[in-house]
Amino acid sequence: SGIALEVIHEEDDLGEFAFLLLMAFILIYMILSSVFESFSIPIVMMFSIPLAAIGSLVLLILTGTSIMNTNVMTGFLILLGIVVNNGIILIDYSRVLRRRGYNESRALMMAGLSRVRPILITAITTIIALVPLALGKAEYVALIGVPFAVTIIGGLTISTLLTLVFIPTLNSGLQSSLTWMRGQKPYVKIIQMIIWLIGSYFIFTEVDRRVWQIIDFIVLMLIVPAIIYFIQNSLRKANEKLIDNDELLHIKIRNLVKIYDWDSRFMREWKSGLNIRKRLGIQNEYKTLKDFDQ
Repeated sequence: SGIALEVIHEEDDLGEFAFLLLMAFILIYMILSSVFESFSIPIVMMFSIPLAAIGSLVLLILTGTSIMNTNVMTGFLILLGIVVNNGIILIDYSRVLRRRGYNESRALMMAGLSRVRPILITAITTIIALVPLALGKAEYVALIGVPFAVTIIGGLTISTLLTLVFIPTLNSGLQSSLTWMRGQKPYVKIIQMIIWLIGSYFIFTEVDRRVWQIIDFIVLMLIVPAIIYFIQNSLRKANEKLIDNDELLHIKIRNLVKIYDWDSRFMREWKSGLNIRKRLGIQNEYKTLKDFDQ
C-alpha cells in the first residue's frame, strides 16, 4: 500500500472581475446614452472613472493594502456607479442652462458654481460613513472591510475634486472637436475612417494583452484627428498670402467707439447670466423662505 498526495493550490482568480468591469462599463454607457440621447456626453461623464481609479490606487499604496484583492475589486465595481453621478449633475444642469439661453462656456461655469455644494456634501457624507470601516482592527473587518472602504474613499475623494475641473473642460473640448469633425469634407472623413480601420486591425492582431489593446485603441482614436487637424492647420498657414512690403494698404474705419470702465472678459461672462435673468424678469431666486421677504 502507498500514500497518495494531491496538492491543491489556492486560487485567487480575478479574471472574472475583468468581465464584470467590462459589463459595468457597457451598462453604464448604455443607460447614460439612452437618458441623454447622445453618444458623446456619456464619454465625458465616464471620464471620472479613471480619475477614481487613480485615487483608489494612490490610497491603496499609501495604506499598504494589496491591490490584487477581491474586496478591492468589489469596491471598485461599486465605485463605478458612484463617481459617474458627479458628472451627471454637472452636465445635466449645464444642458438646462443652455436651453435657457446661456452660451456653452457660461453654462458650464454656472453649473460648476451651482452644483459644487451638493456634489461635495454627497461625497463627504459617503466618505465619512466609510471611515469607521476603513479604521477597523478586528480580523474579519481588516480582511474584508478595510480594502473595500479604502478603495471607495480614495476613488471618491480624488474623482470629486478633479471632476469639478476636468469634466467641464473635457465636455467643452469634446463638443468643439465633434463640431470640427462634422464640418470636414467627405474625403477627409473617408481617409480618417480608413486609418482607424487599419490601425484597429494591427492593434487587435499584434497586441496580445486586452488592456493594452484598449489603451492603444483609445490613443488611435484620439491621435488620428489630432494629426489631421495639425496637417490642415499647417497647410492653411502655409497657403496664406502675405502682404508685400511695397503694397499699399487702405484701411476704412466706419465706426469708432470709446468705452470707459469696460469690464474684463471674465467679468462680462460672469455678469452675462444676470443680464439674461433681468431681460427675462427672473432676476430674483426663491430658494428659501427668507428670499420671499426681500
